[in-house]
Amino acid sequence: MKENKNDIPYFDDALETVSQFTDKQPFYITKDGIVVIYGLYELAPYVSGIQEFKIPFTLFGDGINTEIIKECK
Repeated sequence: MKENKNDIPYFDDALETVSQFTDKQPFYITKDGIVVIYGLYELAPYVSGIQEFKIPFTLFGDGINTEIIKECK
């Protein structure tokens, strides 16, 4: 979000919303990482679209099951 702050008009409470991440937050897995999805109006106005943030597997160190990663295409 901090990298996009000049391009996307995030709501004032967007960082707080992201910090309240729960296991119910939608996501999908790619071969490189986990992509967390925030819907319309969760972080920014409708015109900004659905917001997605990729968390690279490298940030998890040894805490990732590599068998799951191999299944991603």
